[in-house]
Amino acid sequence: MNQFIKKSAFLLALPIVILANSCNKASATLLTKVKSVSNPTFGNVDFEVSSNDFVKAGFDYDDLIDVTIKDYDGQGHDATFHTAFVKSFNETGYFAPCLCNYEGTKEYFELNFAIDPLKNISSTFIGKDVEFRVTKKAGYKKKRELVNVSKKLTYEELGGDNSSFANFRDVAISGAVYRTIIPQKLYRGSSPFNFNDNPDDRNKFADDLMKFYDIENEISLSCSLEDINDKYMKYLDDTSLTYEKWTKSYEYNEASKKIEPIGEPKNRVFCSVNLGTDFFNIEKEGVDGCAVRDVLQYMVERINNGGENFKFYIHCNEGKDRTAFLIMLLEALAGVPLKDIVLDYMMTFKNYYNVSVVNNKEKYDTLAELGIYRYLYSILINDPLVNLPKVDWYTFSATETVKDKVNKDPDALRKGAIQYLKKVIKFDQTEDEDKINTLIKWLTGEEQQK
Repeated sequence: MNQFIKKSAFLLALPIVILANSCNKASATLLTKVKSVSNPTFGNVDFEVSSNDFVKAGFDYDDLIDVTIKDYDGQGHDATFHTAFVKSFNETGYFAPCLCNYEGTKEYFELNFAIDPLKNISSTFIGKDVEFRVTKKAGYKKKRELVNVSKKLTYEELGGDNSSFANFRDVAISGAVYRTIIPQKLYRGSSPFNFNDNPDDRNKFADDLMKFYDIENEISLSCSLEDINDKYMKYLDDTSLTYEKWTKSYEYNEASKKIEPIGEPKNRVFCSVNLGTDFFNIEKEGVDGCAVRDVLQYMVERINNGGENFKFYIHCNEGKDRTAFLIMLLEALAGVPLKDIVLDYMMTFKNYYNVSVVNNKEKYDTLAELGIYRYLYSILINDPLVNLPKVDWYTFSATETVKDKVNKDPDALRKGAIQYLKKVIKFDQTEDEDKINTLIKWLTGEEQQK
C-alpha cells in the first residue's frame, strides 16, 4: 500500500513502494549511491556509478527500470520511481522521471525529474543507497522511436511559408478551425531573437511577422531578466520586477553577435520569465518564482491599463513546450474545445517535422499523449502537487483519462484551468475572480460563466 509523507508548506508526496520478488527473467539489478544534485534547475541527481558500469550490469537503452532510493526521508521509507533508460529527457515527455546519460557525453548518468514536487526535494537524496531493477527489457523502445523527431523541415520544404517556418500563428484560427477566442488577440510561435545562436534564421521570420501584425506585447518564457541584461543589451526604460519595455525594435547582428536596436521606436513591451518546468512552483518569489503567475498578472495589468485590444505574442525558443503549457491554460480558460486545443498543439509538430494524422497517426497520437494530454491532465486532477508524482507515466494514458473527464463534463477544462489558477499557483488570491474575468473577457469578449 502506498503511503505519503508531508513536506514543506504544501504536500510533496512520494509513493512508498515495497518491491516484490519478480518472476521476470529480465531481472538485472544494481546497487549504488546518489552522488549529487547535478542540475538544481530540474532537480536531476547523479550516481556513484558510470553509464558504462550500468550497461555492464545488464541495463540497456529503452529498458523500463524501477529506481528505489532507500530510506529517502531518514525514517526508513523507500521511494520508488518508474523510469526509462534514454539518451535525453526529451524522449519521455514532461512529468516522467527518466534515466539519461545524454548520448555518453557525461561520465555519470542522471535521474531526471521534470516535475516541481520531485525536483524541490531531490537534494535530500544525496548519499542515499539506490537500487536499480529492470521491470521490462526494451519496454520503451517502440514509444521512444515514435517520439523521435530530429530533422526539422527547411524553409524550402515548407514551400516558403513564413508563418509555418516561424511556427507563428493566431491561436484563434489555428488549425483552420474557428475558435472561441477572438481573432487577432493571442499569437504564439518561435522566438523572434536568436537565443541559442540557431543557424536557420527562424527568429528573423518571427520578428518580421510580429511587425507585420503590429503585435506590441511580446512574452518570452525562455529567459530571465538576468539573461536579458547579459545577452540582449540594456535598451530599457520602465523597469519592473518581471518585464521590460523596449524603446526600439531589435534584430540579431551577425557581426557583433548581439541583439541590437534598429529603426524608429516601436514601443514593443517585452515580458520575460524563465519558465523551465516550473508549472507548479509556488514557493519561490520574484523573477525565478512562479513564472506562470507572473506572466498572467502582467497580461492582466496591461489589459487593465487601456489594453483591451492589445495583441500578445507568446514564445519560448521553438514555441513548442513551455509555450504550449501557457497557451493550453489560456485556451482552456476561454472554453476552447478539447479537439481544438490538441489541433493547435500538434500544428507545431506539423510545422517542424511534418507530423500529422494523415502521414503517421501513431506518431501523432504518441506525441500528443506525451505533451498536450499530460498538460491537460495536470490541470484536471485534484491537487497536482500531490498526485502528479504518483503516476507511472510509462503505463498511464493521459489521453484516455482526459477524454473521459471531458465526455462526462464538457466544461471540465475551463473548470480545471480556474482551479489551477486559484489553488495551484495562488493567482492573486484576493482578486483572482476579477483577474480571471479580465482574461476571459479579453480572450472571448464575454464574462466568466457562473
